Amino acid sequence: MLPGLSLMAASSVFLVVSPTVSGAVLWISFLTLGEAFWSPRWMAWVMELAPGGREGVFVAVSSLKDLVITWPSLLFIGWLNARFNPNCSDCRDDLGHFCALPVANGSCASPNSPCPSLDDSPLTHCPATCLQCPGYQARPFELWSIVLGFSLLSPLLVWLLLPFLRGVASPLTRKGTTSDNTTV
Repeated sequence: MLPGLSLMAASSVFLVVSPTVSGAVLWISFLTLGEAFWSPRWMAWVMELAPGGREGVFVAVSSLKDLVITWPSLLFIGWLNARFNPNCSDCRDDLGHFCALPVANGSCASPNSPCPSLDDSPLTHCPATCLQCPGYQARPFELWSIVLGFSLLSPLLVWLLLPFLRGVASPLTRKGTTSDNTTV
C-alpha cells in the first residue's frame, strides 16, 4: 500500500516541473496509477488493523476522514488558487467570459458584451486565456510545490505511524520499549 500511496503523493512533481497540459496528463496518469496500487488494499489493511469483532468500527472511522477533510481541503484549494493562480477579471466580461472576439474598432468583446477594460491596453490579439491577458502573472511553481509538500506528508505519516497502528515499537520510540512503554 505504501508504494502506491507514495507514487500518488509524488505525482504532482510533474506539475512543479512543467505546469502545462503535458505535465497535467503525466500528473493524472501517475496519480491514477498510484491510487490503483493502494486503493484496493485500503479496506483489507483497515480490517487487518482492527481487533477481532471491531472491524465495523474501524471501517467507519477510516471513512470518517472523507467527511472531515472535505471542507478544509476545499477552502485550502480556494486559497491556493486565489493566491497563486488569480482570476484575470480585466480580460473577462461581467459574466466571466473571456474577451476573445476582436471587434471592428480594434477592441475586444466577449460573446455577450464589449470589454471596456481592454480598450486602454495595446493588444495584438484578444485574450482567450488569463495567460494572454496583459499584466497577468500566475505562480504555478509555488502552487504545485505547496501541493507536492502536503501530498508527501501522507505517505510519510503513514510510514511513521504504521508501527503504532500495528501495536509495535515505532521508529520514534526508544529502542527496547514498545508503544505502551513496556520493556522488551
